Amino acid sequence: MVIFGPGPLGAFSVALARAQGASQIVIVGGTRQRLDICRQLGATIALNRNETTSPQRIQAVRDLTHGRGADLVVEAAGSIAASQEGLEMLRPGGTLSLVGFGAPSGQMTFAPFENIVRKNVRIQGVWVSDVRHTLRALDLVYQNPQLFSMLVTDRFPLAQATEALIRVRDRAAMKAVLLPQSS
Repeated sequence: MVIFGPGPLGAFSVALARAQGASQIVIVGGTRQRLDICRQLGATIALNRNETTSPQRIQAVRDLTHGRGADLVVEAAGSIAASQEGLEMLRPGGTLSLVGFGAPSGQMTFAPFENIVRKNVRIQGVWVSDVRHTLRALDLVYQNPQLFSMLVTDRFPLAQATEALIRVRDRAAMKAVLLPQSS
């Protein structure tokens, strides 16, 4: 399994994959701290996109799967480039799951015969999860709160909410928590 985007969605995807028994979980991203957190949550390989090229990452997945390709690629970053790279990593009959797009992000272009039809792959869009997914994620958090506490990287008083949002937007914070102001 390959997951693009070591943010909160990607981190939970790693943890859920590990809990479901995935033996090889590759996380791809550009923030070393987030990649490290995903390794602690169960990723077996972390590929930093700032230190590797797309062909190197595709080859790493091919090598890991003995040339076959990934069964599942989860795009959790909201990146068209990551989605296209993920298509290249899929095995015949594999699935690309697009969970990271929370808003329109432009157009994705690919060769339909080579990337979809000939490989018999499936592209699955996901918009808003089912309540059972949230319950499963909460169950994982309750089982190991210390591990998941790493996702909260910043805490701000409510008066600094704008700064918190900027840090999350700029990916300087993984999760920022707003704290009530003391009276």
